[in-house]
Amino acid sequence: MSNFSLQNNTGTVLNVTVVPDHSTQLLIWITAVLTIVSVGTVANILLLLAIAIHKPLRKSSSSALIAHCIAIDLYTTAVTVPTSTIPVYLGPGYYLPRDFCKYQPLFVVFVYPAGMYATCVVAIHRLIATLLPQFFPRFTKRRVIVILILIPWIMAMASDAFPTAGIGLTMQRLNATGSCSYVASGSNWYSVLVFTLVTTYIPTAIMGVSYLMVFVKTFLDIRFRTANGPGIRRRLEISRTLFLSFIRHCISLYPLNILIAFFAKEFSANFGFQLGMRWLLNSFAAINPVFYLASSKLFQQGVREVLRCQWRCRGQGRSVKPLHGRSRQVRRLPLGTDQVDGTSANNQTSRVDTMHRLAD
Repeated sequence: MSNFSLQNNTGTVLNVTVVPDHSTQLLIWITAVLTIVSVGTVANILLLLAIAIHKPLRKSSSSALIAHCIAIDLYTTAVTVPTSTIPVYLGPGYYLPRDFCKYQPLFVVFVYPAGMYATCVVAIHRLIATLLPQFFPRFTKRRVIVILILIPWIMAMASDAFPTAGIGLTMQRLNATGSCSYVASGSNWYSVLVFTLVTTYIPTAIMGVSYLMVFVKTFLDIRFRTANGPGIRRRLEISRTLFLSFIRHCISLYPLNILIAFFAKEFSANFGFQLGMRWLLNSFAAINPVFYLASSKLFQQGVREVLRCQWRCRGQGRSVKPLHGRSRQVRRLPLGTDQVDGTSANNQTSRVDTMHRLAD
């Protein structure tokens, strides 16, 4: 008889006994987790390339912050989930380095609070763009964007420094399960509550309120303004995409917390359900690209552009021999419109410029 530990990034732990006939379920679970994170790694790479290549996405005022969140998801699928999941399958009998768990808060699981803070920063950034458009240009400067990207990492490192140093709670390998888990130091059970409050509940509350205010203001602008420009429509589309990602995050995280906190006995009796809930949590960063692609035409266009490799043809000139013997230089524009000798080859240039302009 062996044991299995069900835990989440907030430090809540549930020890579950695994009898031999559960080994098949555990094998199916680890296969499903590693498969989904492998696909998610590729999908997150495509999203990052889409932001870098597709001009309407690249010109968005929040593009760098959104790319930052996707990069965190990429690290989660490629490093964090496999590192935290494989030891559970291997079990407690498998040898791991002595400090394998001790420094995980600084190198592995720190991306969970960092991702939470990063998405919170994006929500606040969208809120400022919606409610304070006259001051928003100050928040689009490169220096400010760099600071906004650094803030989540500073906060995540600060919060995870405490368990690494053994203050309040620690990350330990459980002898009965083989997994790494947050454990309260002594009788300081409240330290886990404070850690969860700071890294999970407060950021999600801020995100929820921010997106609610963004949607209300944007819908009012669309309904009552006589000029219904593409900038407002694009603001609504991007905000809707980010809000759906936020909802998916809550669905992945909160049910497990609630079940462990209030229905631990009943929850521990159903091993298959436990594995399913943990899969839901581990698959968040991998499934997140689905919400981006399903709810945003901009990301759909960007991924198509990446897959067609149009970016390889940008800036490459080709010589066309004219009827009168003088060569003309033809340059390929991003959306496929040709420009000859500095003049437009057709009358769609203005429409192309309009499509490329993304006003948040």
